[in-house]
Formats: sequence, C-alpha cells, structure tokens
Amino acid sequence: MNRISQISFITFTFLIAGVVGEDVINGSSTVGTFTFVMANSRTSLGASCLKFSNYYCLLRLNFPQPRLPPSSENASSQSRDNSKKNKSTRRFPKPVTRVARKDDVDKCQELMWSFFSHINFFSFLKDDLPFGCCDAQIQAYVLNGQRNSMSPRKYMSRLMDYSDRSRRLVEVRTRFDQNICMNVITQLSFGPGEPYSGHPKGAVPNVDVVLEMPNGFWYIFDDARLEDLTFEWFKKQVMCEEQAWICEEFDTRNWNYTWSPQPPKHAPAGLHISYSEWRKLVDESEGGN
Repeated sequence: MNRISQISFITFTFLIAGVVGEDVINGSSTVGTFTFVMANSRTSLGASCLKFSNYYCLLRLNFPQPRLPPSSENASSQSRDNSKKNKSTRRFPKPVTRVARKDDVDKCQELMWSFFSHINFFSFLKDDLPFGCCDAQIQAYVLNGQRNSMSPRKYMSRLMDYSDRSRRLVEVRTRFDQNICMNVITQLSFGPGEPYSGHPKGAVPNVDVVLEMPNGFWYIFDDARLEDLTFEWFKKQVMCEEQAWICEEFDTRNWNYTWSPQPPKHAPAGLHISYSEWRKLVDESEGGN
C-alpha cells in the first residue's frame, strides 16, 4: 500500500492563511473558545485522551451564537404594533450566511483525516478507534462550523488558529487527589468570554492547583492566581511540547502571527496510512460483520 509520511504543507499553509482577513461569521466574532482535556487517569475523558496523547486533547471549539433577527411570528407582531404607532415597519438585516453543501461532510472528513492528529483533536467514540477519527469531529463541524456558515476549510483554519490575542482563561476544572493533597487540573478553556475568577470547578478550597506533565514535572499554581495560566503560557509549556509546529508558526512572545511558505521544521509525521486506505479498511471490517 502507498503510505504517507507527512502532512500536506501546501494545504497546511493554505488553511492557516485563510484565517487572515475574516473576522466575523453571521455577524459574530470568529474567535472561538478552545476547551482542552489534560491527559490523565483520574477522569474518563482524561483516560480516553491518554490513549492518544501524553499531554492534552482538544475537546471542542465553540463559537458565540450569531445574532439573528426575531422569529417570523414576533417580527409580524412587532410590525403590526409599529404600523399602528409609526405607520412603518421595522426592518431587520439578514445575516450573512453560507448555504450548506452536499459535499461539506465529505470534504471535512478528508481535511480532518489529514490534520486531526496534528492538533490533538481526537475522537473518543468506539467506532472511531483505533485512530481516533472521524465521526466525532464531523459532528463537531456540523454543530459548530456548518451551522455558523463555515466551509470545511474555514472551520479547519479556525481549529488551527492559535494566534488570537483576545483568548483568555475562562474555565478551569480540577479533580482533588488525596494522595498528593492537591487539586489536579483536568480541563481548561480559553476564549473571548469573561476572564476566569473564583474557584475552579471540582476543587477543594484553599488547596494549591497543579498541572501535571508526563515527565513527572508539576506546575503548581496558587488557587488565587490561576489567571496567570494564560493561553500563551499553555501553548508554550504544554501544546508545543507535543506539537512543536505550533510554536514554529505562532509567535508566543507577542502573539504576532508569523507564517512562511516553507513548512514548519518540526511538524510531526502524519499517520502512516492514507484516508482512502483507512476508509477501505473500515468498509471491509463492516462488510465482514
């Protein structure tokens, strides 16, 4: 069989370049909220992630809901009221939308197969094992991408965009470990919402919070200073440890987006099987059942 040893860097730079210049989708910001699961044996999600990574897994990327005009019923009622008072009807601008296409799912599946392992966006569904692709990722695209008028390429570019300076820590989830008497971070979210404040979910009060690394090193945070755990810090200390291309492509010192027509020097090798070969194996397996 023909095997591939690396991702298509032409497609890679094409996707990343697509981030520049588009700031709104359906009238809403395209800056989504990344939620990451830390690979660990303490939670079911962490244990599932541990099958694919020693560091982290991208759980989801959510976008703000677009502002839509009122429903037809409310609009009609308001129109009648306005007609009575002002003899005029209030008009609501139509949102800029992209019509879903029949081949969206197929295109997204092909793109996802090429890149999911390079952004640690794995599926934990049984049917997607052993590679971790691609039913869950397709569902995520339909719910968070296609419904926000994104093409498969545009959705993928958002998944691979780690340059936006407006992302901040918005949620922290922990699990208390009585063996070490610390709250261990199991999940983190970075996005454009309200900055993190208060107590981490699942944490025991007045106990330090720790981020475990696979080499046995711990990052210990005072419970009152978790806001120091920035997206920039997380990229450099966690994400780039496993996906070095992220720090090659995105300047973590000043958030300036840097890219070159040359491929990242340290981009990891892709899965050693093509999408068509994987699809054939799946079809043969299903046919055998």
